[in-house]
Amino acid sequence: MAKKRYHSKHAQKINRSYKDSLFYFSELYQNYLKAEGFRLTGTGRRLLLPLPRYIVFYNGTKDEPDETQLLLSDSFPEPKGGGLPALECRAQVLNINSGHNQEIMKRCHRLKEYSEFIGEIRCRLQSGLKLEDAVEQGIEACIRRGVLTDILSRSKMEVRKMLLTEYDEKAEREYLRKQSREEGVQQGENRVNRLIRLLLEQNRIADIEKSVKNPNYQKELFQEFDIQ
Repeated sequence: MAKKRYHSKHAQKINRSYKDSLFYFSELYQNYLKAEGFRLTGTGRRLLLPLPRYIVFYNGTKDEPDETQLLLSDSFPEPKGGGLPALECRAQVLNINSGHNQEIMKRCHRLKEYSEFIGEIRCRLQSGLKLEDAVEQGIEACIRRGVLTDILSRSKMEVRKMLLTEYDEKAEREYLRKQSREEGVQQGENRVNRLIRLLLEQNRIADIEKSVKNPNYQKELFQEFDIQ
């Protein structure tokens, strides 16, 4: 998979959400050193530490690539005179929305199920349900389908509370509205392109020009060629 480093406002927002990982890694290494009986003072012998990897699973509403890379240093101001910052934290962001990272989904069935669970909720939001109802129905639908059944059956209230607390309903609905508009525009373009192709096949150039200027005449042509 292609890796990409990006600096959009959206990336900065995700950056803020994962900066806590710096402190998390620090605590992990402190516990590791303590458990292994290592001391930071001593003969100067180099201590070998476990290789850290930080992965973020993204299921937000913006259209993101399968994989991106975020750096803590992107949040630092540009150093005067150049040079690299002394501190870094690297996050690999994997898009787990439907249609992304299919190979990973095949290898990790639990992750695939989680993606399907979020898809169930979004589908119901798109149909006009309120967030509370969309979450409730999405949970019940997944339990019936055998998706995340063990987790949802055992911890239904906790999952519901988490989603209602963290889900950005306003952003989600704006995304769904934008998606619907784009699909509508695409559908309209496909109809017009089909009409133009049929008119060209019959060498009706004048009708093409007239349909562009006259929406009512274009509707008549759609009916003539039975273009839905």
